[in-house]
Amino acid sequence: MKKVLVFAIDALDYYLVEKYGLPNLKQKEYGTTQLPVEEGEPIRSPAMWVSFITGEPPEVHGITGRKVFKSHRLTWLRKNIGPHLGFIKNKSKIMGKMGVGMAQEDNEHLKVNTIFDFIPNSLYFNIPGYKEPDENFELRERTALSLENRKGYREIKERMEEIYAKRKEEFLNVFDEKWELIVYHFYILDGMQHLFSWDENFIKSLYLRFEELSELVKTKVSDETLIIIVSDHGQSDGKHTHYGFYSVNKPLNLNDPKLVDFYQIIMDYLEKKPYTEEEEKILADRLRKLGYVS
Repeated sequence: MKKVLVFAIDALDYYLVEKYGLPNLKQKEYGTTQLPVEEGEPIRSPAMWVSFITGEPPEVHGITGRKVFKSHRLTWLRKNIGPHLGFIKNKSKIMGKMGVGMAQEDNEHLKVNTIFDFIPNSLYFNIPGYKEPDENFELRERTALSLENRKGYREIKERMEEIYAKRKEEFLNVFDEKWELIVYHFYILDGMQHLFSWDENFIKSLYLRFEELSELVKTKVSDETLIIIVSDHGQSDGKHTHYGFYSVNKPLNLNDPKLVDFYQIIMDYLEKKPYTEEEEKILADRLRKLGYVS
């Protein structure tokens, strides 16, 4: 039976995989991916991962990766009045001191179906922007705060390692479940590269960790399973890059694919067809107008 495993590694960088020579991460075919964001625009992980699971760019699927206030009224005020208050610095901090919490965008903001809606036996874990566990969101927020304040790195590192150990155990046991598609996301590489980009030996050790994990995972699945290892962006000097990484264990002859392409690649491999012919024409026309297909 055909299955698809998506090993989603946040911030896995193409050039570092090349530099360190990691055959299990490279698999049979690998390269960079084009991200659905304009050059110079900020790359936010939730927006990128939701593009992966919907096959559509952020302006279509609705998840921007920006934080929202837990109060819907405050979110409306931020959206409509916030742009006129640019002279006020650290607005989020001020609101936090006032007891007004921030949250991630949730499924209320999602405007389209995801691949999980069309593949019944889907398992998904820790995806930023899509039912992400609170502890993951809080960890990403704490990382950003540590970078801003330039302190607390050791505590964040310990917390990342704690969550990674838990995630790794869960990941290696998930294959016992009934599934047709698994998407499992790991955050640790993104956070650690932000905090410790200057320590190349440590960063290399993290890449070697995922190299070993990817080798182990291949013993858990059948030969019919398409394994996609993918990132939402790379990292250089602790900053997000405008390209991502992909590899597959079967030759697909991709050439610098778009991140949004993998939605259809997965659907085709599993022989799923979510749209009628008329709906496909409407979708193709929409993507053509946005410049994502010719």
